[in-house]
Amino acid sequence: MRRNEGVAGERPRRSARSGWWWAAGIVVVVAVVLGFADILGIARAPIVAGVLAPRNAVTVATGVGALIALVVTSVPSVRRIALPFAAALAVATAISAPIVLARGVVEGRPAALAGAQVRMLSWNINGDLVSAETIAAEAASVHANVVVLPDISTAERPSLVEAFARHHITMAPEKVRGDEVMVLTDAALRRSDVTSVGSPAHSATLALHPSDPGQPTLLALHAPQPTLRGNADWRAELAWVTDQCSKGDTIVAGDFNATLDELGESGLGGCRDAAASAHAASVGSWPTAVPTWLAMPIDHIFVTPDWKVDSFTVLTDQDSSGARHRPVLAVLTRR
Repeated sequence: MRRNEGVAGERPRRSARSGWWWAAGIVVVVAVVLGFADILGIARAPIVAGVLAPRNAVTVATGVGALIALVVTSVPSVRRIALPFAAALAVATAISAPIVLARGVVEGRPAALAGAQVRMLSWNINGDLVSAETIAAEAASVHANVVVLPDISTAERPSLVEAFARHHITMAPEKVRGDEVMVLTDAALRRSDVTSVGSPAHSATLALHPSDPGQPTLLALHAPQPTLRGNADWRAELAWVTDQCSKGDTIVAGDFNATLDELGESGLGGCRDAAASAHAASVGSWPTAVPTWLAMPIDHIFVTPDWKVDSFTVLTDQDSSGARHRPVLAVLTRR
């Protein structure tokens, strides 16, 4: 009887151990799918697109979790649970960490001021969370000659013009679409035509065409969020930008609500991510409440091959300004 009882007791324990390993296997499968979603062609699919953005934070969490689980394996009573998850989390970290590191985690400094540069500052201030004076001061400090504000209240337009003038910046706003996108350019880069023709319905996107054929088209946007339940508007926005980029000599800036996981390592049409070119594509811009190595890099500047990226910087000097996004600066020169 005692022998039979021992055999009967061992079976549930084996079944439980097997169950924990199966659970760990599911973690590994999820890590593989999310790690290679772009290659698998599912990066912009509903649900998947909604969970890809926090790769930085997830990578740190799985790495810390793997270390904790490994330490816990020294406790005999929970070893059978901790060991499978230590292995699974280690594999998940091994898949994701190289992607984060390869994209670049170093906060680069802006390139020195020189002639014939486009110094583009893009900053989502979520409507009116940052004063016009702060925006103008930041633009002056980095010598920006193009400023993209992807989410700004129309009421801020007069105060912005006044604030820029106080900082001796000769810029004028091109246009605001609803309560969304504003672009300011200096006199040398003024546009002749500002449109949103062809952009998706409900889109917060501006296309600024050049007065001089030798100047680039500027696109500014605030893409909708890719929700878990559906992301048709977001995908339509990205498709429109991709089409515009295929026309050449274009610079795109704004809040894409997406990282390179969803956008793709190869870029959008003929446009390449300036952060990727500068090896800084894992430096997070949102939210300012967490460090750049935990935040999501969802604010981007894309350029066609006509432009060389001298530097790309996620600026952290305004983290206490009240903004939820960090401003990003790309310094570009014509090839």
